[in-house]
Amino acid sequence: MFHKICSLIFVLAVWTPCADAEVLMATARQNSEKSLVLTAFYQETYEQKFLLEVIGSGSAVWGLPGGLPGGTYSSQSKHEVKGKQRRGTFFVKLTGQPWENLQYYGAAGVGNSSVEIPSATVTNTFRGDDPGMTYLVGLRSNIFPETEVTPAVTVDLGFGWSRFYFDRMSQLPWRGTTPARVRLDTYEYHLGFSVSRKFGECQPYGGVNLVRRHAKLKDIPSGERAGGIKDYASLFIGVKVPVFSRESFVAEMTFVDGVRLGIGLEMKLK
Repeated sequence: MFHKICSLIFVLAVWTPCADAEVLMATARQNSEKSLVLTAFYQETYEQKFLLEVIGSGSAVWGLPGGLPGGTYSSQSKHEVKGKQRRGTFFVKLTGQPWENLQYYGAAGVGNSSVEIPSATVTNTFRGDDPGMTYLVGLRSNIFPETEVTPAVTVDLGFGWSRFYFDRMSQLPWRGTTPARVRLDTYEYHLGFSVSRKFGECQPYGGVNLVRRHAKLKDIPSGERAGGIKDYASLFIGVKVPVFSRESFVAEMTFVDGVRLGIGLEMKLK
C-alpha cells in the first residue's frame, strides 16, 4: 500500500496539465516483482493533429524555391494552423518491475511519416525518405489490483519524443513536388488511467489519456520556425491474448484526436 500511495502522489505532483498518446500495449494488471517484459509492435497513425502558431503574413516555414511563397496569411495577427501527421512506426519496448507494483518502461521506434499543413491558399504536404525516430519513457503503478469482483486499475505517466525530416513538398490544388529541408519534432506528455479484467485467457482493457502535444516545425535552410501546443483527452481500448507460455498477442487502438493502431507480441524475459 505504501508503494501505491507514493506512486500516485509522485504522478499527480509532477504532471503538468496543460499529447493522443502513443499506444502502450499493456493491460492494467500488475506484473510479478522483478519481472522483465519485451514487447515488439507496429503502430500506424492516422490524422494525428497538431497546432502551429504563425504570427504575421508571409510564407512562414513553407516557401517555394526562388522566394515564391507557398502560403500566405492576410492578417498581421497570430494564427493557429492545424496540421495532420500520418506515420508508421516499428517499436521495441522494455518494461521492468523492480518492486511489487511499480513499473518502468522505455521504447524506441523507427518509421516513416508525412504531414499536411494548410495555409490560406493551399495545402502543403511534406514527405521524406529517411526514417524518423520515436522514443518513449514512463512509469506505471497498479493502484487497485484485480479481484474476482473488481477490475485492475493502473495510473500511467509518460513522455514521448519523435523527430522526422522531410525533403520534398507537394501542394494542392497544384500538382508536382519541390525540394524542401524541413524538420518536425513532436513532444508528448500523458497521464493515463487504464482498467482491465481477465476473462478466461483473454484480457481486454481500456482507459483514458490526458495529453499535451507540442509540435515544432523548422525550415532548415532559413532557420524559420513555427510551433504550437495542443491539449486534449483520448480514449483507448486493447486486448491481450496468450499465444504460448511466455508470449502473448497484443492489439491496441487510441482515438478521439486521430487514430493509432498497434499490433504486436509481448514476451516475458523473466
